[in-house]
Amino acid sequence: MKAKFLLFTVVLLSFFSFSTQVNAQSYSANPYDEVGARHNAAVASFFNEFSKEKLAATGMDEKGLYDYVCKKTQVQNCDFAQQVRTSDAVQATRKMSLSEANAYLRAKSLISAVFAAYVTKIDKCIMQHSGANYNTLYNALVAIENEILVTPRLRDQERMQLLLACSVARHSTKFWNDLSTGETSYEGIPAGTKFTADQGTTVGREEVKGAIAGGVGGAAVGAMAGGVGAGPGALTGAVIGGTATSVAEAAVQLWDWLWS
Repeated sequence: MKAKFLLFTVVLLSFFSFSTQVNAQSYSANPYDEVGARHNAAVASFFNEFSKEKLAATGMDEKGLYDYVCKKTQVQNCDFAQQVRTSDAVQATRKMSLSEANAYLRAKSLISAVFAAYVTKIDKCIMQHSGANYNTLYNALVAIENEILVTPRLRDQERMQLLLACSVARHSTKFWNDLSTGETSYEGIPAGTKFTADQGTTVGREEVKGAIAGGVGGAAVGAMAGGVGAGPGALTGAVIGGTATSVAEAAVQLWDWLWS
């Protein structure tokens, strides 16, 4: 419990100075809702701090990106975050889509059939409501979360990992929706650039994949690490995996789509 409390101790004052604020919708029934909010704050920080040219000048690699995200999300153990980055679950699924990663993790018996079915449901929900009014997507995701909260077929750790993924999905899709409609803008993204709802869906699915793979990888690393339980490990893994993957994927996709 102490580890979970420390993990959720977040210093958000630094985010209040952003030129634009992230407008994400919360769901208080999800006990891990703060993960999605922290995810959005870290992504917003990245795009306010870095342009394509500035990032290239820093020479930031994958390890550096994870360190950046770890600091921005106020995760207590950045060394553990690097272990999550190099875990089999995260590395093996890096080039996969969400559906491919789901199938891979299931084939490796790293997730149960029930868990995999919920991941598929989340994925289809995001794709089905791409470009729709965000409230439609929000309500559809909340309906899935409500199922996850009460179903007896999930282990506690699986329930936590899925709720983490739902939080990331709900917040991140709002982030990209606001960017596509022009409601938000960021220092590192030139004014007048176009970002479509379909492109946001692509990045959003990658973010959910990062949360799932990070949670699974974090649980595996945590189970082997002295003093770090599988539960807190999955939590740290999902925060780091989901956020770092999303920042990296968003940067690559944005620069390919907007500035190529």
